[in-house]
Amino acid sequence: MQSPGKSLREALLCAQSEDRLTVGVYESAKIMTDDPDSVSFCVLAMDEEFECDIALQIHFTLIQSFCFDNDISIVRVSDMQRLAEIAGAKAEQLEDAHCVLITNPAEGSWEDPALEKLHLFCEESRRLNDWVPEISLPALIWDSAPLLLGCCEASQLEIPILMNRMTLFLLIPGYS
Repeated sequence: MQSPGKSLREALLCAQSEDRLTVGVYESAKIMTDDPDSVSFCVLAMDEEFECDIALQIHFTLIQSFCFDNDISIVRVSDMQRLAEIAGAKAEQLEDAHCVLITNPAEGSWEDPALEKLHLFCEESRRLNDWVPEISLPALIWDSAPLLLGCCEASQLEIPILMNRMTLFLLIPGYS
């Protein structure tokens, strides 16, 4: 089985390509309030510089509680910048990339195997009384393109490749 970090990266990239990501604490809270059944997975990111931010800690506690009450799998990562890069956060979202939600695929669409692996990882962690497990995200490198090929249904696949804060897009025509 691949590492939880690689599964998380794969699930985030697939969700991003299908426009199923919500980036930001306030945006995430709005989605959770308006349509909690649409949320499949939650990622909380904490960097050292924000560890003493009491308001953010309160938001995290409320988000965690909401996730537990609604059976939404949740993990923590310690590198907000890497999470923002993988999630493809826009410049205005980088400041608030402390929470990223993955919403459910559309009805009848293909399930994401990486997301299934993450749900199993979270279930196992809860059995061990680790309610919000921490995952280390691997670097976003050129090998991200093959990860997406198995998860997206499209006639043309657009794959974001991040390099030094610049996003390039690799187009694969005729992919089906």
